[in-house]
Amino acid sequence: MSFPLDPDAGRISCRLAVDRSGARHVLVPVEQDDVLQAQRGSALTVEQRDLVFGGTEQSYVDVSCVRSDLYYEFDGVVQDILEAVQDSSDARRSTLDVVSRWRRLFGAAAVRGLSTEARRGLFAELACLQEFLTVDPELSVDGWRGPLREPHDFELSSVCVEVKASGAISEAVRVHGLEQLDLHDDKSLYLAVITVVEDAEGRTIPELAEDLRSAVTDPSLFAGRLLSAGWSDEDPGADSRYLLGAVCVVPVAAGIPRIVRSSLVAGVLPTGVGRVEYSIDRDALVPLAAMSSLTELAAEALA
Repeated sequence: MSFPLDPDAGRISCRLAVDRSGARHVLVPVEQDDVLQAQRGSALTVEQRDLVFGGTEQSYVDVSCVRSDLYYEFDGVVQDILEAVQDSSDARRSTLDVVSRWRRLFGAAAVRGLSTEARRGLFAELACLQEFLTVDPELSVDGWRGPLREPHDFELSSVCVEVKASGAISEAVRVHGLEQLDLHDDKSLYLAVITVVEDAEGRTIPELAEDLRSAVTDPSLFAGRLLSAGWSDEDPGADSRYLLGAVCVVPVAAGIPRIVRSSLVAGVLPTGVGRVEYSIDRDALVPLAAMSSLTELAAEALA
C-alpha cells in the first residue's frame, strides 16, 4: 500500500508506503543515474528501486523500518528526510545523511539497552512462552505479540494473555491504553501478573532465549521477535539473573478494575486526550485470581 504526500508541500514528491509484512517505507524520487548499493541495518534499510505509480516509472530511494518497536521513531526519520530533501539539489545524498544520523541514534540506544522494567517484562513473557511450548510444542511463535506493541502479549486461537511483570515490592501494575484489558473477537482474556526478581540463582535472558530458540518451530521468527522487543545479547543487563516469584492470573471480566473504551462517554476520549495509562492495585487483583502458576495458565489457554 502506497500513497503520495501532498504535492503542494514541496518540490520533491515523496511517497509513504506499508508493505505486506507491515514494514514502513518512505520513498524519495531520485534521478536514475548512479545505482545505490543496498544498505541493510538492524533498524533501517536503504535501497534504490524503480517503481511504477499511476503508469509512470520512477527511481526511488526506499528507506524502510523493519522493527515495529521503532515505528514511532521512524515518523521522526520520515519528517527529517522530507525536510532535508525539499531544499536539496541532491535528494539521494540528503536522504542518506539523515539515515546515517538516525542510525547513530539507534546505535546509541542499543548500547544503553533495555530498562530494568523492560528486562523484567521480557523475562516474564519468555517464561510464559516456554510454558506454552511445554503444553503445545508446535505452537507458533507468531502468537507472541508483545514485541510488536500490540494490545495483548499473546494472541492464541481462542485466548489472549496480557503479561505484567512486577518487582518483589511493587504494589501496582501499569496498564497502557484502553485496549490492553479489553476483549475482542469473542476470545477470553487473562491478565497474568508475575513477580520477577533478580537472584544469583536465577537465569539470564540469553539463557532462557537459547532454550526457546532450540524449542520453537521457527527460530528465525523468534529471533525477529527478540529484536523487535529491543533485545540484544550485548545489552548491559544480559548478565542479570532472574527468578519467577508469585503468579496471579486473573480472568478479565466485568468485575475487574479497568478502563476500556466502553467506560468512556460515547466510547471516545475527550478532545485533546490522545492516550490513557493507569495503575491497578495488586491487592485488588488477588481476590479475583483464578490461577496461581504459569503451568495452570498454559493448560487453560491451550486446552
